Amino acid sequence: MATLTYRTAGSGPALLLIHGGAEDAAMLEPQALAFAERGRRVAWYDRRGTGATPRDGWPAGGVRQHAADAAAIVEDLGGQVQVLGFSSGGVIALELAASWPALDIEVIAWEPAVITALDGGAELHAQIVAPINEYLAGHPGDWRGAFALQLAIISDGQADLDSPEVAAQMVNAEAAVRDDGPVITRHEFAPGTLPADRIRLARSAGTSPLHAAVIDGLVAAHGLRVEMVEGAADHEVYLSGPEVLAGHDWSSSVAVCAPAGPR
Repeated sequence: MATLTYRTAGSGPALLLIHGGAEDAAMLEPQALAFAERGRRVAWYDRRGTGATPRDGWPAGGVRQHAADAAAIVEDLGGQVQVLGFSSGGVIALELAASWPALDIEVIAWEPAVITALDGGAELHAQIVAPINEYLAGHPGDWRGAFALQLAIISDGQADLDSPEVAAQMVNAEAAVRDDGPVITRHEFAPGTLPADRIRLARSAGTSPLHAAVIDGLVAAHGLRVEMVEGAADHEVYLSGPEVLAGHDWSSSVAVCAPAGPR
């Protein structure tokens, strides 16, 4: 069994952060420290298969294995824990709420990458991963090349592959290509299986139409609440502007059940 290590900072109500695809604990550190500076005891870690975390059973263990890893950290922290998962990390956080009812947690899923929540989501997912699999068949082990293709597909060719942000993500290209793309974003939640009393969805004002449609699908299928974070202009604000989410009042119950919709 893999032994996961996690980092902590600050004191106060406990908060576990789960990073998104092609990310790691180092990339999430500014966001974690921003929360710690505002009176939270924050824990964050490299997801299995990423960074310093082992690869036992990975990626075959899927989202449930990732959620089990998060559950172990929650239990180690003790007491009530708020869990904030970003993008594909939001998928893991949702599974944690669904499958570990005994944990004293509240889950906040930031624009979770649940492609199967879309109408025709399974078909869309297959269309996304097919050219990546074809590329890898001709270029075995070229995770960086496959990740560049993955970014180009999901951004409709708009991704700046020469940007510093993409350069940082390339370190985690294998995890993104082997796990996030084909496994995590394909995870399905049957209607009504996500406990609405333990979950909030959160979104930016500038969320993409794809993420907005995913949120709409999750609201329709599970009756989840949606919270808009003022000042959050894009999906990866947790990387580009950590003070935005850290400054939001996550204890607030202000939320709506109406579909998110594109803006």
